[in-house]
Amino acid sequence: MQQRTAAHGAVAALCDEDEILEVVSRDTPRPAHALEAGAFYRVPPIYFIGDSRAIPFRNAIYASEFTSRAYQLRSVHLRCLHAADFYSRERGINRALLGTLATDQAVTSNDEGTQWTATRAEQDAGTAPLVLFCGPYDAHRVLDELGPDADIIAWDERSSRHDVSTKPASRLVSAQDALQRVLEIMEPFALGIEALRTVGFDRIFVHGVPRSQRGERFDRLYGTSKWLRQSHPNAMPKVHMLFDEAVQSIARRTSARYVCGPVDANRELSRDVTWDDVHYNAEGARMVARSVVQVLEGVVE
Repeated sequence: MQQRTAAHGAVAALCDEDEILEVVSRDTPRPAHALEAGAFYRVPPIYFIGDSRAIPFRNAIYASEFTSRAYQLRSVHLRCLHAADFYSRERGINRALLGTLATDQAVTSNDEGTQWTATRAEQDAGTAPLVLFCGPYDAHRVLDELGPDADIIAWDERSSRHDVSTKPASRLVSAQDALQRVLEIMEPFALGIEALRTVGFDRIFVHGVPRSQRGERFDRLYGTSKWLRQSHPNAMPKVHMLFDEAVQSIARRTSARYVCGPVDANRELSRDVTWDDVHYNAEGARMVARSVVQVLEGVVE
């Protein structure tokens, strides 16, 4: 992994999304099943849309292990995405997203962009599947609002496992109050999903907000980030847990399908499927694509 080194010799955090794209581009996925030479194929798309976690799916082909059908994985990266950027009551669905979908002819408009209609794939009964990523940037916002001396009171056995720091918190916030704030911040994301359904997209997935495993690699790349330095050590994992709960709640409300990605028994992102403990490597992206395709093909209900 390429890293920048500061003038004084310390390793700088690899946080810029252009650098993330560069690393992901070097992480070559395994080739899909061989296609017949000289043949002409139309490969149905699956759109992975949202924050930088959508980048690893860019320009990949996934061949289903269930039917051998191939899918083109399309990445729509909405840079530094907050929930409020995904949808607003005044502007509607994110314009960059609509522009990309329109370029791909996944949506059409006949009235200068005031009304959009999802188009149906030629080889498929439905509109293009959408896998939506949102939450981590808003989690940083909540951590900033809490401040460096505030912690969230553990609400169950899983959350209590993160009461590991001996640093005392000067302020304690109830999990219910924190969750209410998270749901308030994520409300535009829920409204955006409902708007996409109104457009006609009938197969929508939302990816959860799994917790990263804090270790040497994570600290080396992200340890100097503001959102870590300005939050209580116990608060960050709890905030991510609450955001994951919020995404599950939004999925139930909007009839979207929740996918959590390859997580371990503690619902933490498995380190061997990421290249930085946050973003999927090729194997992690393959596993997420598999979890989506098995729903599309009816392998799981």
